[in-house]
Amino acid sequence: MNMLAMIRLLRPEQWYKNLTVFLAIIFSGEAFLPGAAEKSLTSFAIVSLLSGVNYALNDVFDAEKDALHPEKKRRPLASGEIRKHHAVLFAIGVLVAALAASFSLNLFFAAAASSFFLFGLLYTTTLKHIYIVDVIAIGINFSLRAALGVLAIGAMMSPWLFLCTFLIALLLALGKRKSEAAFLGSEAAKHRKVLSSYAQSATDPIIVVTLSSLIISYSIYSILVRHTSSMILTIPIAMFLAFKYSSFVFSNNSIARSPETVFADRSMLAGMTLWLAIILYSLYLPQIF
Repeated sequence: MNMLAMIRLLRPEQWYKNLTVFLAIIFSGEAFLPGAAEKSLTSFAIVSLLSGVNYALNDVFDAEKDALHPEKKRRPLASGEIRKHHAVLFAIGVLVAALAASFSLNLFFAAAASSFFLFGLLYTTTLKHIYIVDVIAIGINFSLRAALGVLAIGAMMSPWLFLCTFLIALLLALGKRKSEAAFLGSEAAKHRKVLSSYAQSATDPIIVVTLSSLIISYSIYSILVRHTSSMILTIPIAMFLAFKYSSFVFSNNSIARSPETVFADRSMLAGMTLWLAIILYSLYLPQIF
């Protein structure tokens, strides 16, 4: 059994999405509390393994179609590096280990972690094949990640941040679907039937509405933060990042198709770094001094 291929089956390059669990510890202002960082890191590891299991099962279901895709054909199952029954056994082992580890935090986290996995499985088997429902499901999935971060440390997080998390994920998913449809062209439906729907111009206003909702929601959150007014400074930076990503989508840039490559864009990386720096300054400088 090729263990390197098995690890690739879990798609660790996609685990950056699970950084969402750290929203709770960052925005709650409780990063300095004893044990909070350790619990957040543990939750990140567990959520990453659970999402990896869903990726593995997704590849089991889609191996034949992935073999026809110009990029996905390199995946371990699609390329024939590992066999399906080996992949299933490995995924079950990782699933059991991750769920067992979830009880080390608390029962609420363990229950939510199980729900997170089951919802991901529902997405893999059913929801991803339904136009619009698939991207909404992705938004919910990211919101569940944020909730797991909250449950891990027992913190409170503004409902506006949950809404922003949902909208960011929805925007990324819409952009990815539209870009994939443009990249595959007439072959899109052969890889996934629902992709042909995202090639239609009707998807564009949905992206615009999502983008507008995200900016408005984030602006409201930034204004309503009780402890500091400097969060308002992050609004134009957030607008730049959102508009920049949208430009990738509408210009069919490969970054929209593979959001993890966004860090290769210097302006986006600089914007994200500045955004995070202002947030940490706003929420934690008063605690230090």
